[in-house]
Amino acid sequence: MAGEHPIAPTPRSADRPASAFESLDLGLVPDAVAHLVRARPGVPEKDLVPLVAAELLLGDLPANYQRLLGRLVWSARGRRLIDLRDGVWVPGAGSGGVIAELAGWSLDSIAQLAGTLKDHDTSEDAVFRAVLGELVGPDERAPRMVATCAGAGIALARRRGDLDYDRWGQTSLALDSD
Repeated sequence: MAGEHPIAPTPRSADRPASAFESLDLGLVPDAVAHLVRARPGVPEKDLVPLVAAELLLGDLPANYQRLLGRLVWSARGRRLIDLRDGVWVPGAGSGGVIAELAGWSLDSIAQLAGTLKDHDTSEDAVFRAVLGELVGPDERAPRMVATCAGAGIALARRRGDLDYDRWGQTSLALDSD
């Protein structure tokens, strides 16, 4: 399946190489899950997330990325692309498995966006709202999966040091004094 489905990683930053999962186009994951379940019906419930990770060549995923991938798998179920029957995944009746708001976005690109947007408003909440505004449009309500991915991208930016928050949730502005 890895060679059959058009999931291409987004470009990686030269100074901060992203993992395969961080480079994955998040909007295409539910569709990839549906393709996998159609190719291998009857996958046991507990085996689907590791199987998706292996098929997409994501390597060993830390627990937070395993949970996020699991949520994307369940998003495929919510879109009725797959169904869980008697503990096994089977193809569903739905079509159109792309999460439009996340199409073309990876955790890495969301993290880079968050690092850019923090220059305009320094509170963590404002960065989150600004990222969601970029993903779904200003003043639009974001689907839960989109908000979850936005939060994961912001967390990645924070771990990388792109969001230099102090204990009050404000970014360090590093202003030079004259």
